[in-house]
Amino acid sequence: MRRFLAAALATVLATGCAAHQQTVHAADTTGPAGATEDFGTAEDVLRHLTAHPGDTSLVTYRPGRPPEVAHRGGAPAPVASAIKIVHLAAYATAVARGRLDPAERVSLRAWEAYYIPGTDGGAHPRAVKELGIGRTATLGQLVTAMIEYSDNAATDYLRHRLGERALLRAAALGGRPPAAIPSLGGQMLLAFGPCGNGEFDSLDGIRRLAALPARERRARAERCMRDYTVHRRPPTTLPGIDVQAAWTETTEPIAPATLAGLMGRIATGRLVSAKASAVARRHLEWPTRRGPLNDRIVRMGAKGGSLPGVLAEAVYTVAADGTVRVTVLSMRRMPPALWFEALRSYAHQQFVIKLSDTPGYPERVRTALTRRKAPS
Repeated sequence: MRRFLAAALATVLATGCAAHQQTVHAADTTGPAGATEDFGTAEDVLRHLTAHPGDTSLVTYRPGRPPEVAHRGGAPAPVASAIKIVHLAAYATAVARGRLDPAERVSLRAWEAYYIPGTDGGAHPRAVKELGIGRTATLGQLVTAMIEYSDNAATDYLRHRLGERALLRAAALGGRPPAAIPSLGGQMLLAFGPCGNGEFDSLDGIRRLAALPARERRARAERCMRDYTVHRRPPTTLPGIDVQAAWTETTEPIAPATLAGLMGRIATGRLVSAKASAVARRHLEWPTRRGPLNDRIVRMGAKGGSLPGVLAEAVYTVAADGTVRVTVLSMRRMPPALWFEALRSYAHQQFVIKLSDTPGYPERVRTALTRRKAPS
């Protein structure tokens, strides 16, 4: 199971900001009681959730039924590249309504105007190479790059084409939309690029960034991305993972329950129309095209995300008997060593799949989380 998940979903998690791996000690993985945490199995993930209830969110449900688990699902949280589900939903809606054509040609130069080297874990160059992109790509290929490779440049290009209002309308289909969906690259550039003038690229700087009114942060990030597409001045260096992890807490959050609502609509054909749902499923179900997950799950749509200290996973599965399950998991403020271990083990993906294919497991998880309520 673990090796199959790693093969099927590794690219989904190779997203977000490329963290410089520093030397970390065992103490970096300790929980509140001081015991060192492991993160190699689904049970390790469950122990992490119960030990850190205020830093984790979990929603799992079968569409048409109340959720078996709704732990902090309505509390906005950083979800890294899992936010790209919203961009996909807006794109699929535009395609279904005839406003965008997946076959439209887009120049590589226009796409790469939003590419910030050294900040995406190699996602963009890998997408360009493996998709066989020449001087142009189709709009559909950009969406493939966004979902399968988690290309931030493709995401920001689509945001530019669709407009933020379209993204917010798409998010509202899943539940409460966020206050804004700013540029991913713009948020990075504000903190670590030349447009920030070095004001925020330290722990003290990140504290100053966090203290700014959210509206001002969004406006400055927007200007950073707009200026970047003209002048193309990327960050020359990235700060250490402690600064990057602190920065993730300033990124625009979204309620995990909203992503869960969107995934449920997509999985069941209710994203504004059956056509729009089919467009979105075609991109989200790329892991299924590599073969069935196991003998119990015949289809799966997935989008994950990672930023230093943050992991998120949004998944729907369809069982052999047609049962659909949607799960969205997010974790924040993970110690560096634990976060790196999670990226190696994919244990959080094992946990999400266990919720889908193990009878009684959602109820067991709910019981465990109910016993450890997050502090108010």
